[in-house]
Amino acid sequence: MKRSLRSPGGPCRSSIGIARTSTAVRAGGRRRRGQASVAGNARLRAGRVSPARACGNGLVRREKMLLLARAPRFPKDMYSALAGFVEPGETLEQCLEREVYEEVGIKVRNVRYFASQPWPFPHSLMIAFFAEYCSGEIRVDGTEIEDAQWFDVRNLENLPRLPARISIARRLIDAAKGEMLAS
Repeated sequence: MKRSLRSPGGPCRSSIGIARTSTAVRAGGRRRRGQASVAGNARLRAGRVSPARACGNGLVRREKMLLLARAPRFPKDMYSALAGFVEPGETLEQCLEREVYEEVGIKVRNVRYFASQPWPFPHSLMIAFFAEYCSGEIRVDGTEIEDAQWFDVRNLENLPRLPARISIARRLIDAAKGEMLAS
């Protein structure tokens, strides 16, 4: 099916090659095929692929307690789950293990996927995980994290200010509280 594509951001490239021949969409919009041929061969072009930059968000659980941390950029008295960017060659689980250890000195195990959400930056995705405490004592890095503490979910009135309910970090915290209180 031959068609010209336009998007709110402007026209899509609808021609290829020196002759600027028209194209047709193929493979669900991921490719375009030239209609005219050059030396008898129609050209097939793949579109630009923009991989997502992943940001891992992790919540460490220890018995009935959650490890929450405070970054210097947070609003006053707010604590949240830990987060960090995935490094090249690293799995999402390795990212969580590394970030938690670098930021607060805690080793984790049994990393379990929770959910993901788009992040409001180009080509970015926020991915959230639960993890269980393995070993270590809290030792904040003093740069990305200024404070970290264990908070008992059975004492809800003593929980600190948390991120907005729309955020994946808050959904992660609320889900953990629910699971921990139900068990």
